[in-house]
Amino acid sequence: MIEITLPGRPIPWARARKSKHGGFFTPLKQAAHRAGMALLIKAAMAEQGVKQIPGPVSLHVGFDYAKNETWIEVVPLRPDPKWKDTRADLDNLVKQINEGLQDSGLLADDAQVAVLWARKVQ
Repeated sequence: MIEITLPGRPIPWARARKSKHGGFFTPLKQAAHRAGMALLIKAAMAEQGVKQIPGPVSLHVGFDYAKNETWIEVVPLRPDPKWKDTRADLDNLVKQINEGLQDSGLLADDAQVAVLWARKVQ
């Protein structure tokens, strides 16, 4: 298990932007945040003596806008054939559901989702 606190305002994943020349790019703010986050996570791994975690994990994430920080906890799950730790990515499956909830009109905006619990089993 590893626990990490990332300082700074949480920054969401933005869709790739199309440049005026027709190519696509990642917004600079997002790319810089991602690079900085990776460095902070690597430092926490070294400090806590944690190496890469194999197999299925439980990811707990909190975004605290009042404190301008993000907390992360990654907990290995006991090996069990029910956990699906191969494609598709769980976050992409959930994003598709969120978009459908918004497109249907059930939610005005998928940003309304304040608590999320999801799992992927075989």
